[in-house]
Amino acid sequence: MVKKILITGSSGFLGSNLLYLLKKYNYNVYGASRNRDNNKKNIYFNLEDHKSFASLLKDKSIVIHCAGIAHSNGVKNEDYFKYNYLPAISLYKACSKSMVKKFFFISSINVSVDQRSNINLPINEEYISNNFDFYTKNKILTENKLLELSLKNNCQLIILRPGLIYGPGVKGNLNNLIKLLNKDIPLPFGNCCNVRDMISVYNFSAIIHKLIKKKKLNYQIYNISDGQRLEFLTFLKIIKKKLGKKNYLFFNLNKKILKFIFIILFKKQYFNKLFSNLLINNNRLKNEINWIPEYEIEYGIEKTCSYFIKSKNEL
Repeated sequence: MVKKILITGSSGFLGSNLLYLLKKYNYNVYGASRNRDNNKKNIYFNLEDHKSFASLLKDKSIVIHCAGIAHSNGVKNEDYFKYNYLPAISLYKACSKSMVKKFFFISSINVSVDQRSNINLPINEEYISNNFDFYTKNKILTENKLLELSLKNNCQLIILRPGLIYGPGVKGNLNNLIKLLNKDIPLPFGNCCNVRDMISVYNFSAIIHKLIKKKKLNYQIYNISDGQRLEFLTFLKIIKKKLGKKNYLFFNLNKKILKFIFIILFKKQYFNKLFSNLLINNNRLKNEINWIPEYEIEYGIEKTCSYFIKSKNEL
């Protein structure tokens, strides 16, 4: 029998990509979004209308919860609580009362990252940061409450903690970086030799497929990444290449000077992300599903850049 999957947040970056990519595994995939869809591709999903959740779950065996407010500096704690924490808890409770077998909650590797330190050791699932912003705080609260509820319910809970996600239609900091790299201007990233673990939407969908296929899982929380570590400068150079730009425009600038520039521009957090390591230990995932990346990093970057170029040309 073909499994029916419901993806919330299906008009967002991750949700829309999973909606498309999971169909190739012959699932019946349904999207739920707060954006009304004239083409009827997505079911209307109101994060505040918790009473309507049960009707969305009819005949669904898998739920992948991507909906919520994305990480942003201007969002208040109460908004993250209202639109991220509460809907996730209510939706899982509704799943527990229906025929849903597995509930995927998309968390973030941020729950394990201390923002003030340079992480030089791979992060495993056991470490939880005690230094976090409102977004991460609500991710941690949600994880803990879901784990508590799962002890009394038959609906299997799976929490995924991805690193930086990239793919067609990526938004936020990475999209801004691609825009910058698309310009023919010199950039001071020549000594950007840190390493950051990331994951493409293609490997993300492959991991979910494998976790769906395995009936009994040994854990509830999994760090996920491509598993193909690159220096961030190499990552930037691949983006340049796929955009059809030259790589000679990178130059070295003393990190202390560069950090000072970022600080006076009120962009210190971007400096930390560009020049600090983020190493993810995904051994638990490898052992659970014999995970070997199905897609190379370069493939994911090529698809990301192709979408960016096409969207830019359509404007």
